[in-house]
Amino acid sequence: MKQLLRNEIKKSMRTKGFFIALCVGMSIGLFQMAWFYKNVYLPNNEEYAQVINAGYEDTLYGTWFETGILQAWMGSEIYSPCNQLFYLLFPLLAALPYGGSLYQEWGDGYAAQMISRCSRKKYFLAKAAGAFISGGTVVFVPLFLNFILTACYVPVIGTDPLSMQAVISNKDMWASLFFEQPVLYAMAYMAVDFMYGGLFACISLAVTHCFDNIFSVIAFPMLFACCLYYGMDSLLPSFRSYNISDIINPAQLTGMNRCSAMSLATAATVLILTLVYCVANHKRDMLKQR
Repeated sequence: MKQLLRNEIKKSMRTKGFFIALCVGMSIGLFQMAWFYKNVYLPNNEEYAQVINAGYEDTLYGTWFETGILQAWMGSEIYSPCNQLFYLLFPLLAALPYGGSLYQEWGDGYAAQMISRCSRKKYFLAKAAGAFISGGTVVFVPLFLNFILTACYVPVIGTDPLSMQAVISNKDMWASLFFEQPVLYAMAYMAVDFMYGGLFACISLAVTHCFDNIFSVIAFPMLFACCLYYGMDSLLPSFRSYNISDIINPAQLTGMNRCSAMSLATAATVLILTLVYCVANHKRDMLKQR
């Protein structure tokens, strides 16, 4: 079983989809960092040079607050369109490396061979592990790299609530970390995004039997997330805090994220996903290609 797990994880991180997703995510992160440096950080420093000469208070500029890391990090920066672009593509990037692997292996007969050589349970568990790890990695790395590179020129300091520069309020989830421990806040959300990146990748595996082409299998998690994002916000606004499409964004744009809601939504997602994945592949005919 250990060897099978290692093989699937290695395979998942050597696909073209893995490198494409990684490159797309890192490109968005690098562009966001350059955009923020040019359009926010440099103008802010120019203002600081004028304000510091006039003292802490100035009638023209008012009170000056230094830009902190969470204002510049792609995960919680909302001045540019990069945050929303990244989280719009989030499910697609997660599914791209290995979400379509089960579809391919049913089609070329590899799945039937593996099931005959090892147990069905071991094979599908290894597939899920490979998809989960690769999906989580391709969304975690761009966020982590962007945070590290941004910290090279933006101070790693908390945000003063009086500055009106914060993207979240003191009532939002993990607000104390946001204002006082920005590194812990970023790492906590990167862990959440890693987990959901893996879950979105596993969604592709679970719905493999529902589609007749690999494009639909890989694109389904993104379509599902978009339907949740717009559907729940419009039709069920009182349940927005349970929307996994909103939970993954550290900027907490809906202002309704809660730890209890996230825990419940995550548990429900894992349970439903596991049931669908198991039922879909429990007695699937090994001779059936799709």
